[in-house]
Amino acid sequence: RYSSDVFADKLIAYLKEGERDARPFFAYLAFTAPHWPLQAPAETIAKYKGRYDAGPAALRAERLTRLKQLGLSPPDVQAHDFVGVDDWERLSSAERAASARKMEVYAAMIDRLDHNVGRVVETLRAQGRLDDTVIVFLADNGAEATPFIAPMRVEGEKLAALKINNSLDNIGAADSYVGYGPGWAQAATSPSRLQKGYPTQGGIRTPAIAAGPGVAPGRTVDAFLHVKDISPTLLDIAGVPQPAQWKGRPVLAQQGRSWARLLAGAATAVHGADDAFGWELFY
Repeated sequence: RYSSDVFADKLIAYLKEGERDARPFFAYLAFTAPHWPLQAPAETIAKYKGRYDAGPAALRAERLTRLKQLGLSPPDVQAHDFVGVDDWERLSSAERAASARKMEVYAAMIDRLDHNVGRVVETLRAQGRLDDTVIVFLADNGAEATPFIAPMRVEGEKLAALKINNSLDNIGAADSYVGYGPGWAQAATSPSRLQKGYPTQGGIRTPAIAAGPGVAPGRTVDAFLHVKDISPTLLDIAGVPQPAQWKGRPVLAQQGRSWARLLAGAATAVHGADDAFGWELFY
């Protein structure tokens, strides 16, 4: 079975198990999709056949236009130039076909993830709990650009024993193992620069969506927020004090700040201009 389906099934089972429990609940649904290896159900991949045949540059331009139309990017913003990306027209037809196929699989992974988030939301709606539930959806980092063709740190006989089949028609199946490379990754993070693995905004800036009680709907905010703010935010909304320690150890979320006022439309920022944040990679 496909992992995104299994994870959603499990959470839905938990929700049904606790349906008659009136106490507040916390649920953390951490999908492994769309992380590499790129794999998805064949029927979902088929929906995107030919969709990406024009290459990453065309997709980047299309997406940036749509971001501007939706008001998610300034109307005058320009995409950063591609870095380390081969010219699509200089690739052989076989190379373009394989690359487009990888993006089709990636799109299918997102499609299936979206479907399963919808299943969870519909379960809450059917239970009459959706209007009482705060939902926060976010990604952990920018798009992964490494074109993996085999599991990391697996070589020789162990690699051969896996019988990986990355032939064109098999890309996306359970016995394939690929990533989609820097072109598609930078199309995904546009207009920000670069992708996962870099402390540029394409690597560390990700979208987040919040909905539920206390969240003013229909707004886009551009405030700086950090993942360590999530715990203080949920506790604040629930009216639960943030503990300073847990089992004798300090709670690092003490460094975070609640988004509650921002989500309610009562503030435009969470962190101040003088607050310091740092990123370190490959230490």
